[in-house]
Amino acid sequence: MQMLKSDEIKIKILDHLRDRKWHSFYDIQRKCGINYTMLKKHIYFLEQLSLVETMKVNPEESVTGKGSYRVRITDRGAEFLQLIKDKTK
Repeated sequence: MQMLKSDEIKIKILDHLRDRKWHSFYDIQRKCGINYTMLKKHIYFLEQLSLVETMKVNPEESVTGKGSYRVRITDRGAEFLQLIKDKTK
């Protein structure tokens, strides 16, 4: 199955989130090797499909004193990821 590079990145993001824990944008950016702007676009797209959910961390709640976002995979996202992995075997 041939995929676009952007699709491969989205799959890589979902694969990184497969542990179902909340991950910071920084963590995902570092692990997936993409810049922040592109990561935001990919996350927004995945969120529109209900494959991930995001949470805003206010500056008062953050250890660094700066606001941030966290992301985790949804049940639907985990099912989609498994479907993709099964098709690429």
